[in-house]
Order: sequence, then C-alpha cells, then structure tokens
Amino acid sequence: MYINDIEAISESNESEDEKRTKLEQFYRKEDIKHRIRLKISNIADLSHSRLNCVRQEKQRNKTKNISLVDSYGTTSEDPKYICDEIVKYYSDIYSCIDCLENKKCSKCTINSADFCEKLRCKPNDSFKISDADKNMTERHLFCSEIKTAIIKNAKLHKSPGPSGFTFEFYKKYVDILAPILLSFYEEVLSVGVFPDFASEGRI
Repeated sequence: MYINDIEAISESNESEDEKRTKLEQFYRKEDIKHRIRLKISNIADLSHSRLNCVRQEKQRNKTKNISLVDSYGTTSEDPKYICDEIVKYYSDIYSCIDCLENKKCSKCTINSADFCEKLRCKPNDSFKISDADKNMTERHLFCSEIKTAIIKNAKLHKSPGPSGFTFEFYKKYVDILAPILLSFYEEVLSVGVFPDFASEGRI
C-alpha cells in the first residue's frame, strides 16, 4: 500500500532532506505508474471501441449482401448473376409468347411499325414528335390527371412504399392527397431527378 510506504519513509531516522528526496522519488515513480495504467486503459478502451465498430460494420455489410436461391437450390451472392437472373425472370414474364428469341412475331412487328409510322409526318421524314404532342408532354400536370392515375391505374393489394401507405389508402383519400402529390411531381420535374425513395417498395 502507498500509505505504508509513505509512513515508513517519514518515520525513518534519515534527515529531512533525504526523506524529502525519497518521497519525491516515490511520488514520481507512482505518478509514472499511474500514467502508464491510464495509457493502457485508454488503449484497451480504444481497441474495444474499434472492435465494436468493426462488428457493427460487419453487421451492416451482412444486411447489404443479397443472395439468390435459384430453381436448382443453388445459392449465389454474385451481383452480376443475380441481376442476370432478375432480367431473365421479368423478360420471361413480360415477353410475347409468340415471339422467337431473335425475331418478333407479326403482331409485335406490326404494332412497332404502326407506332413508328405515327411519329413520321412524311414517308421520308425522320422520326419525330409533333409540336402538339411535344407541348402536351412538356406542360404542367393537373390535379385531375393525378386523381385519374390513382383511381383508374393504381393496382390494389400491392406492397406499400417507404411511407407505409397502400394504394387503397391513396384511393380513399385521393382528394386530399392529389394536391400534395401534384406539388411533389412538379418539384421532381423542375429538378429533373426522381428520388430513389419514390420508387422503393416494402416486401
């Protein structure tokens, strides 16, 4: 104990100067020990906090990793493979069953040709949109258009977005929400960037 050491020095038969010198040495030595202990505890705390940071980072990375189990039961975490499988899946769903792999069916060919021909003003003209169509696409939105889109086109029983509101909610309160959505879409059109959260869904 420090007190016993101090008492032993003070009660010794040495001169006052010698006692003072010994006490100063003792205090200096104990001070150094104390500082070393503090440094070690700081290092231990720092390494502990770094370890916690590493653990949290690993946990975050785990949640970022996406894995796909294919029809054969094989699990893959390769992003390119996962993207290819998703593209293949949705291509199969939305592709025409009459079209061949590298040739469109007559119905799709005619529809494409009709659409392209409607864009031409004259047979030799390059494809372009008429001024009336251009003005219509570039004009401001109306509340009535947003209401129509929600009432007629919104599909029911779908996963909600990050807001947590389903299309049933939007349909029920369409009169209240349409002006709010109108200002949101006007802002998107003025900025020219559609925010990521607006196209997210919760599954």
